[in-house]
Amino acid sequence: MKRSKRNDLHQAEMLFAAKKYAQVISLLSPQIFLYRKEAKYHRLLGFACLYTGDFGGAYSYFQRARDISGSDISTLLGLALVMLRRRKTTEALRLWLEVLDLDPDNRQAKKALNMAKILEEEDWLDIIEKRRYSPILPAHPRLIKRLIVRWGVAILVIAAISVAGILVSSRLLNPGDYRIGQELLDFELEDYSQGDYSRFATIILTDRELDAELQTVQRLFRQFRDNLVRYRGNRILLSNAPLDVKDRVALLLGQLSAPDFTDFNDNFSYSDVQQDPALYHGVYVMWRGRVANVITAEDRIQFDLLVGFESGRVVEGRVPVLIDFAAELQGGEAVELIGQLSTRDGSLLIRGSSLRLIRGGEE
Repeated sequence: MKRSKRNDLHQAEMLFAAKKYAQVISLLSPQIFLYRKEAKYHRLLGFACLYTGDFGGAYSYFQRARDISGSDISTLLGLALVMLRRRKTTEALRLWLEVLDLDPDNRQAKKALNMAKILEEEDWLDIIEKRRYSPILPAHPRLIKRLIVRWGVAILVIAAISVAGILVSSRLLNPGDYRIGQELLDFELEDYSQGDYSRFATIILTDRELDAELQTVQRLFRQFRDNLVRYRGNRILLSNAPLDVKDRVALLLGQLSAPDFTDFNDNFSYSDVQQDPALYHGVYVMWRGRVANVITAEDRIQFDLLVGFESGRVVEGRVPVLIDFAAELQGGEAVELIGQLSTRDGSLLIRGSSLRLIRGGEE
C-alpha cells in the first residue's frame, strides 16, 4: 500500500511539473480517503485546482492541508491567493504576514505585501483573471526530462515546448489573440489516410471535416470558450483522426480551466447529454434540481441530483453526484450545481466543483 501511494504521488508530481493539472486532479481526487491524512496530497491538489481556475476546490484542499500540517509556507501562499479571489483581502494580508513570521526573507510574501500597498480589490481580481499571479506563488517545479521519459511522454512534451518556443518568439511583437497552448494545434497534415480506424472511432470524418473541426477548436480555445473546446475536442478523440492529432488534442484539453458561477458559459442540457454521453466526457454542466439520497462521509458527499425538479414539477433525470468539499445538504433541497461529467459502467456521474442552494422564489 505504501509503495502504491508513493508511486501515485510521484506520478502526480510529474504531471504537475508538466502543467497537466486536470490529469493530476483525475489521478488523485478519487483517492481522497487513502490520502486523507497526508498534507502533501491535499497541497498538490490545491495547486492543481488553483491553476485550473477551480478556486472552490483549491480552498477546500488548502484548508485540509493546513489542518494536517499546520503552517506550511506553500499552502499559506496558495490559500492567500484563494482569499483574494474570494474578495477577502484582509485574510490574504494576514496569511502573507504569517509567511513572513516563518520566513522573513520570503520573496513571494514580500512582493504581495508591496503590491497590496498600491492595489485595490478590483486590481487583484483583474490580476487573477489574467493569471498574472506567479510572482506571489511558490516557484513552479521544473520538468525533468529524464523522469518524463520514464513516464513515456517525453516526445509529446518536447515537441509541444519546441513548437511553443518558435511560435511565441514569432508573435512577441504582435501577440494579437494568442493564447498559450494553442500552438499544440498549429500544424497541417496533408493526408489523414493514416487515421485511427479502431473500434473506438465512432465518428468518421473526411480530411476536410477534420480540418474544419481543428480550426473550430483553435478558434474556441483562443476565445476562452473552454467548455465548447472540451465538447469539440471529444468529437476529434472519438473520430478516425490520426493518433498524433488526438495526442495533441488530449494535451490541449489538459490545459483547460474549470469554470465557477462567476464565469460559466456554454452549458449543455440534460437531454443534450443523454443523446451521446461519450461526447460530453470531461465537459462541465450547470444543472438545477433537488437533492436525494445524501450520504455524508469524512471527506466526500454523495447524492442523487433530480435534474429539473427544483420547481417540484418534472424530473428530467437522476444523476449521481460526488463532491469532495464541505457542504450542508439535506434531502429535498433545491440546488444549482456545476460539475464535470464522466461515465461509470455506462451511466453518467458528476464530480461537483461548485454548489449553491436555490432559495424560495428564486428563478
